[in-house]
Amino acid sequence: MALIEEEYADALLRVRFLLEAFRAHDPSNNTAHGRMVYQLRWLERELAARRVPIPLDRRPGRPDAPVNRPSGQNMILGKRSSLK
Repeated sequence: MALIEEEYADALLRVRFLLEAFRAHDPSNNTAHGRMVYQLRWLERELAARRVPIPLDRRPGRPDAPVNRPSGQNMILGKRSSLK
C-alpha cells in the first residue's frame, strides 16, 4: 500500500511540474497548449482523488500496451489509424 501512495505522490509531482511549465498558457480548447493545460488539470484532480488505477491495467499478452487506449489510436505515432 505504501508503494502505491508513493506512486501517486510521484505522479502528482510530475503533473504539477508540467503545469508549472505550461503556466504561461491559459486553458483553452483553441490551442494545443491550452488543451494540454486542461488535460493536466484533469489528471491532477484524478490523481489527488486516487481515481487513476495504479499500477495501470495492462492488456493480456501485451505487457507494454495500456488497456484504456482510444479505439484506432496509434500511440507510438500519435496518429489515428484507418483500421478499426
